Amino acid sequence: MAAARALATHLARSRPLDRKLVSSVMTTGFGGSDAEGLWNWRDAYEAIEAATVLQIRRLAP
Repeated sequence: MAAARALATHLARSRPLDRKLVSSVMTTGFGGSDAEGLWNWRDAYEAIEAATVLQIRRLAP
């Protein structure tokens, strides 16, 4: 959820979630890279989905 919250912050600033940004956020959140096996891109996609939901909830009346 920490990665999702960090990604939601970027969405709130209208920043696109490109591969480099997502990788950086995930690496920071998990304390290591996908190459080290600490997270995988499926985890990243889940974090992006959760970030999107957080952003929608923030914008909803």
